[in-house]
Amino acid sequence: MIIILRNISIITICSVIIILPCQKVFSGDQQAKQKTSTARQSLFDPFGLYYIVEGKEDAFDDYFNIQIDLLEKPKKGKPLEMAGHVQFGKKEALLYADLRNLKLSLTDPGLSFETEEVEGISFKFAGRFLRMDTFSKLRRGTPVLEGILIKKVRGKEVANEKLKFAFSDPG
Repeated sequence: MIIILRNISIITICSVIIILPCQKVFSGDQQAKQKTSTARQSLFDPFGLYYIVEGKEDAFDDYFNIQIDLLEKPKKGKPLEMAGHVQFGKKEALLYADLRNLKLSLTDPGLSFETEEVEGISFKFAGRFLRMDTFSKLRRGTPVLEGILIKKVRGKEVANEKLKFAFSDPG
């Protein structure tokens, strides 16, 4: 004889009563939701190239991409070791401005940085990821990042646009 009461099972076998805890059973939908949320957190990999797909104005004609690299495997409780650059200029003479003040988290959708000044030009960005999953599995040109990109020439702001960016794996 088996009797199930809320969180325990009472089983009677040959006059001996055994009390066992019951496992909580989830419907398939609830199990899928739990797996999805855990999987999404572990699959977010924002490291790679970002290029403009929406909102580009003439002032950003010399802009090519942002590259963000992870330098060291993430360690719990420690900040991410990252580097990156903005690539710009003419195709014959591309320039690279290293990112400074890079703020990026694997659990927060925000991204911001400034670049060093190279040949009088620097960039500043503040935005957010539109999704936090595996970008390399998306159709080419799918926007994954949006924000305000500012271009400065000799410290003076010359362009300020809200733009959308797609992801490209540099490898």
